[in-house]
Amino acid sequence: MDIIWVIVSVVVLLPNTANILANFVGVGRGVDVIIYVAIIALFYLVFRLFVMIEDVEREITNLVRILSVNKLNEKQEDKQEHGT
Repeated sequence: MDIIWVIVSVVVLLPNTANILANFVGVGRGVDVIIYVAIIALFYLVFRLFVMIEDVEREITNLVRILSVNKLNEKQEDKQEHGT
């Protein structure tokens, strides 16, 4: 994460670096390169968030299953103890 701030600092302090990168990539302006990189980074972050949300949903599902099985076992034990 620190590398991102270093890159941002370099581009802010030396704006010509964005133009050099733009020429290297084949884009007209340095600002365009910055926008393209920002959009790619946002897509990646959204993808990572979806993956994290799916993991949390999977964990919640497993916890609910475990809790329901435990509750069912407790009910069966109570029935056996009380003889009903």
